[in-house]
Amino acid sequence: MERAGLRVPRSQIVTSADELHGILAPAVVRPAFTLGGHGGGFADGADELRAQVARGLRESPIGQVLVEESVRGWDEFELEVVRDRNDNVVIVCSIENLDPMGVHTGDSITVAPQMTLPDEAYQELARRRGRGHPCGRRRVRRLEHPVRPRSRDGRDPR
Repeated sequence: MERAGLRVPRSQIVTSADELHGILAPAVVRPAFTLGGHGGGFADGADELRAQVARGLRESPIGQVLVEESVRGWDEFELEVVRDRNDNVVIVCSIENLDPMGVHTGDSITVAPQMTLPDEAYQELARRRGRGHPCGRRRVRRLEHPVRPRSRDGRDPR
């Protein structure tokens, strides 16, 4: 994804809260080798992040957690595309998840075509259209694209 020029949430594996470098809250903590997310959770502030990492480290049988930049609450848009081996692409439709990121895709209500994505963001998503995602024998590709919501005046609400 990064080689294709796409931004991905920052993440870091840590074995101590002292190793948190470059990951700021809000973040999600995912302990290694626990079932059902046991010991994991979201942290909205620095103190909460350190406490959540400590809890996750205690719960992980190998004392390791993955800490990721949280995209909870962001908006999610998808493109259904058909692409051939010469990289010719047809965008079949755009889809908007009405539920924010964090709701499992299979449980999310969707509408097609997307209704609230600004045209400039749609054009950027269409321009990227699966770059860096080789299809191999697959001809249909689903692209998911999280977008941080902005206030009506265009400022980032965080």
